[in-house]
Amino acid sequence: MLLKIGVIDVNAKRKLVAKRIRKVKFFLRIKSTPSISSLEEVLHSNMTIKIAIGIFLLVYHGNILKAII
Repeated sequence: MLLKIGVIDVNAKRKLVAKRIRKVKFFLRIKSTPSISSLEEVLHSNMTIKIAIGIFLLVYHGNILKAII
């Protein structure tokens, strides 16, 4: 039962994160101007998103470990 609740919470968190990433991407699209620097910005933003996902996964897996302990 606890496992099921955990899974539902995880899915909810994933959806929230996906929404945040979409918002960030949308904001970056509005912000960036069509030029050479915009390509760099896009590449940088993708890295930022990847780093954000990495941090989220670290925190998320840390929470699982805490739950197990």
